[in-house]
Amino acid sequence: MTSIMLNEFISDEELLKARESFNSIKSPTETQRFEFALNLIRSKQRPVIEEGLDIFQRLFANTRDENMKRDTLYYMAIGQTKLNNYEQALKFLQSILNVQPANEQVRDLYIEVNRRMKKDGLIGLGIVGSAAAVGLVGIIGLGAALLAKK
Repeated sequence: MTSIMLNEFISDEELLKARESFNSIKSPTETQRFEFALNLIRSKQRPVIEEGLDIFQRLFANTRDENMKRDTLYYMAIGQTKLNNYEQALKFLQSILNVQPANEQVRDLYIEVNRRMKKDGLIGLGIVGSAAAVGLVGIIGLGAALLAKK
């Protein structure tokens, strides 16, 4: 389920319908705001995901329902993971695990976020390493050219 949600995206048409439906509601309930935010974080577009995260943050701050708090933290972690904000995602998940250490869905997502963070970190190191190698080859080439001129 976790990897499915991380790889699940909403089409632009579905997103437009969800937005129109949500905007037609004069005073949306917590559940309606939650469902709309859930649609937003399913987008591929960073600003739309951020909009969903903002709604989730406001829901979290204003609700008294502990289940709603847990669920908003969980989906904020998914949104942050989609934005590659792994440390923030892990903080949200750890907050849930502090209260519910046996929550397998949260533990699975925590493991997946760590896996992605390590994978992206290794890719980042590979890019930096490649750039350093190219720079070193350039310096060696420049040195060889200068020596050849003498």
